[in-house]
Amino acid sequence: MTPGGPARCLPAFRRFCAVARWEKHCCRAEADQKAIESKCQLRPNAVRTQSALVDTPAGLDLDDPALIQRAAGHFATSCAACHGAPGVRQSPVVLGMTPAPPRLEDKVGHWEDKGLFWIVKHGIKYSGMPAWSTQARDDEVWAQVAFLRALPGMTPQAYADLALGGGLGDDHTKAGGQTTAALNGIVANALADCARCHGQDGLGRGQGAFPIIAGQPEAYLYATLRAFGLGMRQSGFMAPPASRYSPEVLGELARHFASQPVQKAAPAGPGTEPPAAAPGRKDLLALGGRLALEGLPARKIPACQSCHGQAGQAKNPFYPYLAGQPEWYLAAHLKLWKLGQRGGTV
Repeated sequence: MTPGGPARCLPAFRRFCAVARWEKHCCRAEADQKAIESKCQLRPNAVRTQSALVDTPAGLDLDDPALIQRAAGHFATSCAACHGAPGVRQSPVVLGMTPAPPRLEDKVGHWEDKGLFWIVKHGIKYSGMPAWSTQARDDEVWAQVAFLRALPGMTPQAYADLALGGGLGDDHTKAGGQTTAALNGIVANALADCARCHGQDGLGRGQGAFPIIAGQPEAYLYATLRAFGLGMRQSGFMAPPASRYSPEVLGELARHFASQPVQKAAPAGPGTEPPAAAPGRKDLLALGGRLALEGLPARKIPACQSCHGQAGQAKNPFYPYLAGQPEWYLAAHLKLWKLGQRGGTV
């Protein structure tokens, strides 16, 4: 061996090892990429299989404007940050995810309604797509599916009107922007967050898309917000904003909406009588009216208004009023109570 031979060979050996490690890294990266592509190809089949047993609710109308609007604000706060929206670009940070979240305007048409429902409710493993925050509110998931169905044909202005409270459609919205009002607990920003769905007046935006919270007892509103934030009452729509703000800010929100006047129905004038109920529905409405106003004493069922009318609220400030609430809202919550999934207030 020549003098100094081993010393001269060592750098060459190190270079050889570095090249070998690099080639091994490239092969592994290529294999990982192929695995990701394989998973992406398998997902449609998996979703179709998993969603085969999903039951579509009877009478569900995914074109119902109220149903579409019900999920618009939630899309803005919880979905648009990753997927973008009409007039809202995706963040470069989000696009660096592996795999990157797709824009949904071009993708929802590839899925059946049941498939979209399953994805929204259960999420997609190893993709960053979360499940719905509660598994007890299929009614909310279907509302989100309705919004997704309407998304491809939605203009930036229409999206702004539905999801952002209007007035922002002509602005150049920054990537991932206009998705949350603010996270710093300022009451004005929190109120703007609520107003996207409930309106500043608490009467709800759209035609019956949201429950009326104007004039509800302050104690009830505050306790309800706390229950949503603590997970004691289930809602994928309400849990994120209710957990976003401090108890002090929630108290201010409850005080604001409790102070708003309740809109009274104008007295019916000549020619403004409500349309006659269908024959099969007339008896149902009569029974509903009896339950609401009189109850069924023989079965020890009190009248709804005995607690949810003015007299009941005078006895207990945690009783909300129900008169004037949208039919879908009352039906959904009665069903939740029946199934033991409604939860209460704190």
